[in-house]
Amino acid sequence: MAVSDLTPVFSASLFTLGCMGIHAFRRHAAQMTAVLTVTVFSLALALIVALQIRFGVDQPNFNYEYALLGVSAD
Repeated sequence: MAVSDLTPVFSASLFTLGCMGIHAFRRHAAQMTAVLTVTVFSLALALIVALQIRFGVDQPNFNYEYALLGVSAD
């Protein structure tokens, strides 16, 4: 069996484990909300970083000293 054939099974397993975890800790809704919120933001940050690496987006060259003085670097 090739690895690509196992990808849907792995994804379904992770989804099922996540649902089981949410169901098991439903009495601790406040803590689960915090954990899920951190998870969503972490995944979003990882996606942004991966896209920047993949497409080679460079950060703008920003000189903070000039910005603090209120003058242009040009």
